[in-house]
Amino acid sequence: MIAGNNSWHWATLGLWLLVIAYWVVAGRDIKPDVRTQSEGRRRVGVSITLALFLLLYLPAFRIGALGWRIHSGNEAVQIIGLLVCLAGLSFATWARYTLGRNWSDLLTIKQDHVLLVTGPYAVVRHPIYSGFSLAAIGCMITLGEVRGVFVAGAVIYFAWERGIKEDEVMLQCFPGSYPSYAKRVRAMIPYLL
Repeated sequence: MIAGNNSWHWATLGLWLLVIAYWVVAGRDIKPDVRTQSEGRRRVGVSITLALFLLLYLPAFRIGALGWRIHSGNEAVQIIGLLVCLAGLSFATWARYTLGRNWSDLLTIKQDHVLLVTGPYAVVRHPIYSGFSLAAIGCMITLGEVRGVFVAGAVIYFAWERGIKEDEVMLQCFPGSYPSYAKRVRAMIPYLL
């Protein structure tokens, strides 16, 4: 089994695969790009994501300090982790659905780009990144090993970094409305950050 004997951690992989399938299908109908990042950045992002998934789900990486336990593996704790993962992925998927044809896997300005400030975008400016960060924390809880802490930390770091870059792009695209939106709505954590 990929995740060892931890069926709750295995269930988080199933949730991620469902979300990825939705993303692929929904990504077929998006607006044309007006301005986008390079294809090289996409490859780097995909490579980092794949490396983090392998670290999280392959028992071969349960070596040395990476395999140290961070909690007892109590089933109730693992179920909480699964629910946290589900909440994060649900929030990110709601945001992806709300973006509709404006979505892109790169920082992109779309033809007839629209600034969305409703739904999950009324809660935080970067709900996909927030949701994926929360899901990674849930995976860390279900795994219960140091490598999960490393993966969750990396996901949060990259989400925060990308959110900063996205703010810069949105400010260029919407100089009249984005500053007031950014003042009203926090970047990643409602009311805090």
